[in-house]
Amino acid sequence: REESLEKGDGTDSSTHQELEEQFRIVDLNKDGFIDAEELKKVMKNLGMKHSDEEISLMLEHADINGSGKIEEDDFMKVMSDYLDSEKEETLDVRDLFDFFDSDKDGFISQQELQFAIIEVLQDSISAEEIETMMKLACKKARKSKDAMISFRDFQLLLEDVGFTA
Repeated sequence: REESLEKGDGTDSSTHQELEEQFRIVDLNKDGFIDAEELKKVMKNLGMKHSDEEISLMLEHADINGSGKIEEDDFMKVMSDYLDSEKEETLDVRDLFDFFDSDKDGFISQQELQFAIIEVLQDSISAEEIETMMKLACKKARKSKDAMISFRDFQLLLEDVGFTA
């Protein structure tokens, strides 16, 4: 019988196993801990340069029990919290997308955009203005000019304008 779908750290079984594997990869000397040097090497390998002070701050943030190292339990907790925050952000963006996608076909049309803008702003907007916005949105998101915005296009567009959920 398969393990419980959710582990004590809030992750499902497959995510939990993936995080365990990631921990083993980052634990370069295989002592069961991630120390400042290992964290710095991994960050450098990922193309991220951080000062010793920044590495210390990261370590301090992840070192939940105050041991001076990141233990596997610390790593699992920090990573599951991060993954949860990512899911919440995606859900917030999904809720916003669903508000615009009134016919629930998975795309935002010019008419849906116009209706949503009028609904939110209590202002009328011309069909030409909506068409221009749609073309710009589609061009910005996918470099295409079709008059429909997918969820992924919507995410990219919000990222581009600096929207944070």
